[in-house]
Amino acid sequence: RECSLREFAWIMGLYTEGETQSPHFILFLQGCVQDFTSGFLDVQFWRSISNYEYNSHDACEGQIRSPIYRFLHLLITFSINHKHYGDKVST
Repeated sequence: RECSLREFAWIMGLYTEGETQSPHFILFLQGCVQDFTSGFLDVQFWRSISNYEYNSHDACEGQIRSPIYRFLHLLITFSINHKHYGDKVST
């Protein structure tokens, strides 16, 4: 099922339904970063949390050093992607 960013924010409990329908919400979204490719390097980020080289096909949760980051990855994977197994890294 697809949903808009407004619906996603409301369903995930990040904002109330009323807040997402406010004109201020649109202004807020327009001020957010929209192009992650300009300054974000996935390989560099992976090196900061893992001891392994980043390969999108082989990266897995078990390679993440911090147990807290592994747990956060698990929560995000289960809640947003509706996955039942948290082993592969979601990109």
